Amino acid sequence: MQFYEKGLKDPSRVHFYPAFRNAGGLLFRPLCAGEFFCSPEYEVQRDRYPSFLLLYVAEGEICAGKETARAGELLLIDCYEPHRYGTRTNAHTLWLHFDGEPARHAFETLRREKGEKLSCPPEAAEGLLRILEMIRTAEDEYSLSEEIYRLLCFLIRPALPEERKPDRIGEAKRFFRAHYAEPVGVADAAKAVSLSPSYFSRLFRAASGLSPYEYLLGVRLEKAKEMLLETQAPVSEVAYRTGFGSDANFIAFFRKETGLSPLKFRRLGF
Repeated sequence: MQFYEKGLKDPSRVHFYPAFRNAGGLLFRPLCAGEFFCSPEYEVQRDRYPSFLLLYVAEGEICAGKETARAGELLLIDCYEPHRYGTRTNAHTLWLHFDGEPARHAFETLRREKGEKLSCPPEAAEGLLRILEMIRTAEDEYSLSEEIYRLLCFLIRPALPEERKPDRIGEAKRFFRAHYAEPVGVADAAKAVSLSPSYFSRLFRAASGLSPYEYLLGVRLEKAKEMLLETQAPVSEVAYRTGFGSDANFIAFFRKETGLSPLKFRRLGF
């Protein structure tokens, strides 16, 4: 998508929801949602845009009034009032403009209980990504309203004690170590920890310094070294049993990472 707004970079995207039937005023109404990759020139200033804005910062920072939200934080902005926000850094944001009969009460309750800036776990970003995708595919308004309500409930609930917070990256690493011999990939691990593949990949790299696939290859390499040293299994069997799929792929990767062929590694005699 080509953007002409100053300060937006690819692969930024925005999706608008079509005509909306409000079922007697019971539903939350999504107007639009997006994922923006911003340069330091990005800034929005409006007198009014009839909606309420949830603006999550995945990377960088966003300034709105007296508040500055950094990675992992979310801003609540009442766009019925004059408002201004932007960034002095490169930033990655997820956002939702919503309205509807219950929106004002829900927004003001959330702001009263939590303030205009919230510290959010990854599930908040996952909820916004899910709503963004539902708007893109024009899901029915009942499902979208339910998803917005679920997100607002998640944001307002008391924070979980530290020991009860889900360790998504730890779970993903355990998944890879349990299934390294199988033809699994990033999508499988993301599904196992209830995250979208794209967000899971960004979260995994931020937490570990590696992409999920790089980590999986590292586990497979570790297990292959163990098999080479502890068994007399042929190289082809080692390749198959550690998930590499073929001798050629295994040997090429092993040589690239260690500078040795698998057989030379086995003969080193640790």
